[in-house]
Amino acid sequence: MNFWDVFGEMLVILFAIAAGYAANRLGYLGGETDQKVSKLLLNITMPAMIVAAVITGEELPELGTILSILEVGVVFYLLEAVFALVVPRFLPGTQGQKGVWRYALAFPNVGFIGYPVAVALFGDGALFYLLSYSLGPLLLAGAARFRWKQLFTPCIVASVLGLVLAPTRLRPPALVGEMLDFVGDITVPLSLLVVG
Repeated sequence: MNFWDVFGEMLVILFAIAAGYAANRLGYLGGETDQKVSKLLLNITMPAMIVAAVITGEELPELGTILSILEVGVVFYLLEAVFALVVPRFLPGTQGQKGVWRYALAFPNVGFIGYPVAVALFGDGALFYLLSYSLGPLLLAGAARFRWKQLFTPCIVASVLGLVLAPTRLRPPALVGEMLDFVGDITVPLSLLVVG
């Protein structure tokens, strides 16, 4: 992908954010509406997009490639988690503020911005953000307030399902993939509107 392709994709993303800003200024978005749309994204459309990325992919990488990517990801996130746990101790602020620092250091640019950028640049197959939804709550809340039920969110369930389906090459009927893909396709534009 050359510079102009990336530049074009970034302009598309910027336009969607600008449209979200305009919608907010006009009173269509904001406040309670943003909260409800965020819940819709996190509980329905994003999990559908994650599973659809695995089961509708034309050609998934070989098992060895998937395992290599997971190994690199585990090492990267372990190092990043150590960094995120150590650095906030030296920063001023309350425990809650330090939790936000930990999360921001461990997972920069994920969620409503990270997904659209990853999809725009690398396609739907780039979606493997399991740790953001599992380790993220631990970093935000701290070990004392972390609850295991926080790991059973729709995005985590979808990510684990994707991690099972990808290496095993199990495929549900094509219609299931088409339905999930149809619902998941609204995630990127809707999330960018909310960000705006």
